[in-house]
Amino acid sequence: MGQIDSLDLLVRHRSWTMCEFATALGIDPSTATRAIGRLIDVGLADRQTSETDKRVTLVHATPLGRETQRRVATRRLGVVVEALETFTTEERHTLADLLDRLVNSLDQVVERGSQARNSHSVLDNSSAMQSTAPVSPTLQTE
Repeated sequence: MGQIDSLDLLVRHRSWTMCEFATALGIDPSTATRAIGRLIDVGLADRQTSETDKRVTLVHATPLGRETQRRVATRRLGVVVEALETFTTEERHTLADLLDRLVNSLDQVVERGSQARNSHSVLDNSSAMQSTAPVSPTLQTE
């Protein structure tokens, strides 16, 4: 996971609990902790203990983090706008429609995966013995 992905999410709220942040990114809390640690190391984020619950760690973007994210987002947008200048209006509309479909499909796949993980959290002995290695579609035969 890239630092900018973490920073993009971090600036969306004033502060996050580490659990909320990990869930929003769809990652393990230990991975989220490392991601936040990298942002803290370069001054883009900060963490503190919740005043109302000392067991909870809150994280937030620093002013430098918010400014950095704004600059990166502006630069990204400029690159996309420049790239889209070569597309006709019709092509841009088609691309927008296709991207909407892709995002919806990705959301459905993620949701199904989340539901599958939740429903398979307890394995019986027979399924625990089966291989979980994915089969490459290019290697499959009839």
